[in-house]
Amino acid sequence: MVSQESGIVELSTLPPQARQLRVRLVEQGEEKFFGQDFVEVVQGSLATAGARVVLDDSYDLLMHFEPSFSVVEKTGDFYRVDCQVKYRLTSADGKLLFSSGIRNYPSPKRQLSLAAAKMQFRDLAARDAAQWAGEQLVCRGDALAKLGNEILGVGLVQFQYPRALDFDSQRHARKTVEYGQMLVQFPGIVSVHLHSEDAGSRCCVFRVVYTRGAFPNGLVNTIAANMKL
Repeated sequence: MVSQESGIVELSTLPPQARQLRVRLVEQGEEKFFGQDFVEVVQGSLATAGARVVLDDSYDLLMHFEPSFSVVEKTGDFYRVDCQVKYRLTSADGKLLFSSGIRNYPSPKRQLSLAAAKMQFRDLAARDAAQWAGEQLVCRGDALAKLGNEILGVGLVQFQYPRALDFDSQRHARKTVEYGQMLVQFPGIVSVHLHSEDAGSRCCVFRVVYTRGAFPNGLVNTIAANMKL
């Protein structure tokens, strides 16, 4: 807690769960053939890298996979197709692009039916996608991750706004939303999520993932210099 009547501080203790980067996998495009087993393979690779895949929870990063196919030969009901998979790793809002890539797979052999021709790439594409996913998150002992040329930091920033005569729970809710909206406007912010709050103490704590290069003076120093409570 802060001792002054109002203030902005970065909490010194960062729980292990808060340190872990949260990634959501998104399958884009018209082709939806990878399925749950593909997700599980990529999920295992990310866990090894120190991140976790989330389905219904808040997330920091979006990992996009876009498969596509082109028919190179059709004889009766037999097909030969080539496969291409595009990868992208972005911030939660999609505004920051950290990494991208493309894998091409030539057709190995003809298959009876177009669906079977596509499915023969499934295991190979899943293995390569998992390898690519794990390579993007280079985690360190202090739970930071290096994404291309960007190094991410994770911090818990606590706001304690001044006492007001008209203080009530609705005012607290408005102030909490206001601070969250102000935080996401800073350049270099990857994600902002409410971590905890205490209306009685007029406090709210946000978990902030950010690119360290955008905050050379430190996360909380930059925030405090540009925000008024």
